[in-house]
Amino acid sequence: MASFIVMFFGLVMAFAIARFSLRHNLLNKQTALPAFMFVLCVAAFPQSQTFTPSWIAALALLVSSSLIYESHSKRKPAIYCFLAAFWMAAASLFYYKAIFIYPLLFIIIITVRSFNFKSLLATILGFLLPWYLYFGLLYVQGADVMEVAESFAIKKEMFLNYAKLPLQAWINFVLLGLFVLMAFISIAQHYNTKKIFIRVLYKVLVITTVYLTVVASIIGYSFESIPIIAVPVSILFAHLFDNIKSVRWQNILMLILMGVVIVSQILM
Repeated sequence: MASFIVMFFGLVMAFAIARFSLRHNLLNKQTALPAFMFVLCVAAFPQSQTFTPSWIAALALLVSSSLIYESHSKRKPAIYCFLAAFWMAAASLFYYKAIFIYPLLFIIIITVRSFNFKSLLATILGFLLPWYLYFGLLYVQGADVMEVAESFAIKKEMFLNYAKLPLQAWINFVLLGLFVLMAFISIAQHYNTKKIFIRVLYKVLVITTVYLTVVASIIGYSFESIPIIAVPVSILFAHLFDNIKSVRWQNILMLILMGVVIVSQILM
C-alpha cells in the first residue's frame, strides 16, 4: 500500500511539474522532460521512495509556487497569496519541517513583484488559518491544546540532525550538485534571451533551490527532503538538457544521470 501511495504521489508530482513547465513556456519546446528529471532525482535515492509526509510538503510547495506565479498577472494578487500560504500551512500539519519553507513564499512574492500590504496580510492569515482550525477542533473535542502545541514547538533537536547516510548517497549529492551548478551556468548564459517574466520564474527557481538546500543543511540532510528539493531542480535539469546543442554531450550527461540511478538502486 505504501509503495502504491509513493508511486501515485510521484506520478502526480511529475505530471504537475511538466504541466507547470508547459504552461509558462519555460523550455524551448513542448516536452515532458521536467517530469522525467523529477523521477530520476527521486530514483537516485531509493530511501526517499518510501512514503513520508514530506511528499505532501513537496506537492504543497509546487501548488503554492504556482499560485504565487499566477498572482503576477492578476488584479487581486492577495487571494492567490492567501491560498499559497494556506496550502503550505496545511502541509505543515502533516510535516512540521514545512514551516521552514514558509519564509520562501515571501521571497517568491517579492521576486514576482506581487508584494504589497494586502498580499503580506493575506499570506500571514493564510498560514494561520489551518492552524487555527486545527487547534479549534482539538479544543472542541476536549483535547489538551497546550500539550499538542508543545509537540509542534521548534526545538534545538530539529537542527543539525544529520542522518547516517551511506557513502553512495554522499556521492550522489556531489554529482547532482555538479549538475545543479551546470544548470545555474546554463540559465545565466541564456538569461537575456528569455522573456522578462520567464527570467523572473527562473530567478525564483534558482532562489528556491538555494533556499531549500540551505534549509536542508541546517535541519540536517535526510532522504525525506529529496522530493521537496527535486521540485525546482527537475526544471533546472530540464533547462540544462534542453539547451545543450551537442547531441553527444546530451547523451553523455543523460547516461551519467541514469548510471547514478542504476548504481544507487543496486548499492543502496
